[in-house]
Amino acid sequence: MSALLLQRLGRDRRGTSSVELAMLAPFFAMMTLGTVDAARAVAEKVRLQQAASRSIEMVSSGGLDSDAYNGLKAEAATAANVSQSNVTTDTWLECDRVRQPSSTTDCTGTQEIGRYASVVINGTYVPWFATPLASLGYNISRTITLQGKASVRLQ
Repeated sequence: MSALLLQRLGRDRRGTSSVELAMLAPFFAMMTLGTVDAARAVAEKVRLQQAASRSIEMVSSGGLDSDAYNGLKAEAATAANVSQSNVTTDTWLECDRVRQPSSTTDCTGTQEIGRYASVVINGTYVPWFATPLASLGYNISRTITLQGKASVRLQ
């Protein structure tokens, strides 16, 4: 009787789809969760980039003597909701497209003048699913460094 039962179970194809779905479900779940995590990281990168662009836009509309130019670091940190230590600003002067050691000097009368300002905002992103995967033995970095950069010619 047990041999007959085994033969009958061997020919029975009902439930095959359920078994296949059960085998593939973890793979599909990991793909979906990974896509969500990647989308969140991209959104954070875009947020930093927009904050840098917005800060530089304020500088370009205000000019060299504006409060936005003088407080570029603080403005960028506020716009990105990060500390000022995560923001790097740079201003420089180019005379005939050659960078000068000081941004506060002037070029000679015949040289082409270019004054520039740039801002780099550093941020971090911690994936949602890095910790559970690390506990399973996967070597995944738990912190991703992101940057938003923008620069403008002011003169």
